[in-house]
Amino acid sequence: MTPIHSISWHLFRLSTEEFLDSVFKGKKNLQKKCCLIPAENKDLLIAKSHMKNYPALTERQPSRNILSDMVLDGLLDEVKIFNYALTAEQIKKEFEQIKPPVSKPLSWRRLPSGPKKVNKFGAFYVNLKYSPQWDSLFRSSSPDVVVTFDCFDGRIVCWRGISYNPCLVTENGKWFSNEFMERGTPLGCGELMSDKKAKYSHVKILENNDVRVVLYWRNSPVDIGYNIPYPDDSQ
Repeated sequence: MTPIHSISWHLFRLSTEEFLDSVFKGKKNLQKKCCLIPAENKDLLIAKSHMKNYPALTERQPSRNILSDMVLDGLLDEVKIFNYALTAEQIKKEFEQIKPPVSKPLSWRRLPSGPKKVNKFGAFYVNLKYSPQWDSLFRSSSPDVVVTFDCFDGRIVCWRGISYNPCLVTENGKWFSNEFMERGTPLGCGELMSDKKAKYSHVKILENNDVRVVLYWRNSPVDIGYNIPYPDDSQ
């Protein structure tokens, strides 16, 4: 099946026959004599897989060994199950009856960088919001830090979503960050970006006036299993 990347509503239909056609498409040496086997002792899951997997484009093997649930990132409405195949006319009629008034109920997510058009040099604390699902993963709501300028609308953003690493955000929303210090760990690489929960990273405003801004940012590199590099085992 082809992934759908859209913020609009779509109508989908999948029948047993169509599923088998997609499975055996292009496989001339196989005969379509099988049928779908009922999933005995399995719950019916919608928008979630029974089998855990690793995210697409995962770079290293240690990350591929950590599996998680694959779920739908979007909205589902009017899910119906029939014990017979609907015709194209029946499907059209079903859709017209429940056609949503808003064709695009979602919007593309953007990394949060704070209020726009501040036009003032200085630093301030703010709770940057990305999405309810993402924000709820963190153990606290510690404030993020944003530094704005009076000469252009770019800013420095220290957001907990990337472990408070100071990033330069341009006026059109492009994010830039330098490379991190990396250390060897049992799972391959210990660095700032592996601290997904921002357990070992925090940022504070030490000085904030018309002349300069001083931030105190501290972090400890860990790997994705939260192993600390080179622990002192002598104590």
